[in-house]
Amino acid sequence: MINSQKDKKIARPLRIKFPGAIYHIFSRGHRKENIFLSNHDREKFLKILIECIEKYSIHLYCYVLMKNHYHLFQKTPNPNLSEAMHHLNSSYSNWFKKKHKLRLFNTCNYLNINRL
Repeated sequence: MINSQKDKKIARPLRIKFPGAIYHIFSRGHRKENIFLSNHDREKFLKILIECIEKYSIHLYCYVLMKNHYHLFQKTPNPNLSEAMHHLNSSYSNWFKKKHKLRLFNTCNYLNINRL
């Protein structure tokens, strides 16, 4: 039985969406882990961001890419922010996991072959 408010999961308030809305968007890596490990990662993210801007007709005013998160300041002519951010975050995270899993796999193979 849950007795305290801090034990209850509270849903995020609904995001207000309407044509012409301006948003400050930010997204952080899981457990504040880095989401950009190299300039190549940043370039790939920006390519996906451009695709997203074109597909969802977003007006991007500025962006900042940090090691473990990003910020976007944008306007949505159509009320499609959720769809656009889902496309951006899922496309990049799928690419990132695929790319960096290979690196982890190669490291594990190296350790397996070259035992201490």
